[in-house]
Amino acid sequence: MSAHGSFVSRSSANLEARKPDEELPLQRSSQGLSGKLATSMNLVTIMVGAGILALPRVYATVGIPLGVALTVLGCSLSVYLCDSLSEAIGAVQARSGCRMRTLEDVGAACYGEVGRRITRFVINFTFIGKASVYFVLIGQNLA
Repeated sequence: MSAHGSFVSRSSANLEARKPDEELPLQRSSQGLSGKLATSMNLVTIMVGAGILALPRVYATVGIPLGVALTVLGCSLSVYLCDSLSEAIGAVQARSGCRMRTLEDVGAACYGEVGRRITRFVINFTFIGKASVYFVLIGQNLA
């Protein structure tokens, strides 16, 4: 028997030896099985990838020294804003005595139902803006 023939018979024997309820990974339906964390990390990874694709154009446009300065400024601003947001959430939690699960909860604790609605609007507007910028970046890099 040829090597190819023995490979086929071993492969089909392995498939037959599987339990009936055991499926191959590509055949299994994974729709709806990702959690919020996995989905969020996937979106962040995709958007960071699009941002990385745009960095060479920024550096080519403004030059390396200014490009590095803008990158450091952007990173510093991001760290500062995340730290400020963390402190604000901690202060609201300490004042209200309840755990803030979402930014909408923070808006409601500070400004009532109007604050919740404004916070919800701002968050959704930001996400729509991010998605729009992402599509523009991908369109420019693929064109």
